[in-house]
Amino acid sequence: MAAYKLYCLDDQGHITSRIEFVGDGDEAAIAHVRQHQFSSACEIWELGRLVARMPKGSSSPPAR
Repeated sequence: MAAYKLYCLDDQGHITSRIEFVGDGDEAAIAHVRQHQFSSACEIWELGRLVARMPKGSSSPPAR
C-alpha cells in the first residue's frame, strides 16, 4: 500500500484542493481517480514523485 495525494489545479496550474488516499500501486491509484469526474485537471503524487497528470474529467488517459 502506498500513500497518494491528488492535487486539483485551476486553469493557471495552482492547487485548489488536495485529497489524500491509499492505493495498491500506481495503476490502482489512477483507476481510483478515474472513478470520479473532476471539473479541473489533477495530478497524482506519491511522496515526491509525480505518478500521473489527469486532464479535466477522469475518463481521459493520464499523461505521465
